[in-house]
This record gives sequence, C-alpha cells and structure tokens, in this order.
Amino acid sequence: MSTVIAEKYRTKDFHYSRRDLNSFFTRLQEQSDEVASWSDETIKKCKSVLTRMLIETEYLDSSKSEQLNPILIDQELKGIMYHRHPENHYRILMSKSSVAATAASRH
Repeated sequence: MSTVIAEKYRTKDFHYSRRDLNSFFTRLQEQSDEVASWSDETIKKCKSVLTRMLIETEYLDSSKSEQLNPILIDQELKGIMYHRHPENHYRILMSKSSVAATAASRH
C-alpha cells in the first residue's frame, strides 16, 4: 500500500478513496496466489487495518476522508536531508510547503 500512497504524493494526486484500496488488493491478488486464496473476510479485515493505519499516522483524517493530508517535515530536518542526500532534492522540496500549497490549490 505504501507504493500507492507514495505514488499519489509523487504525482500530487491527493484524492484517496475505497477505489484505491480495492485496486491495490486486486493487483495484489493477481500477483500472489497466496493472497488470491484469502477469504473475502480476510481482505475486508486487511482493508480495515490499512485504513486505520492511515488515520493513525494522519495521512487521512477519518475513514470517510477522500483527501490525503500534506506531509509536514521540520525545516531543520529538511535541511539535514538535503545536505546528506542532495540527489533527492526534488523529493525534499515536495514536503511541507509544496505539498501543502498543492493540496490547498485543489479546493
């Protein structure tokens, strides 16, 4: 699921819905015979747990949210990250101000 969420932030697509979760599990079932053998109840529980994790980590405000929250990174930490890994400058810039501004502009 982290690949789905990471891609949404990378592409500045902050819309999130059950469709994303369903799509993720469909692909997972196509890629893994083991996951394909899971019961509908197991899949439902996994979706519930993943949604709860997104809420607890504040990526989502609630289970009904359809908007991912911006990721906020302390400016000092951002500076340290840039100096240690300048090749990731674009990713570092996407944190806080860029993400928050993009999210705000979508409303």
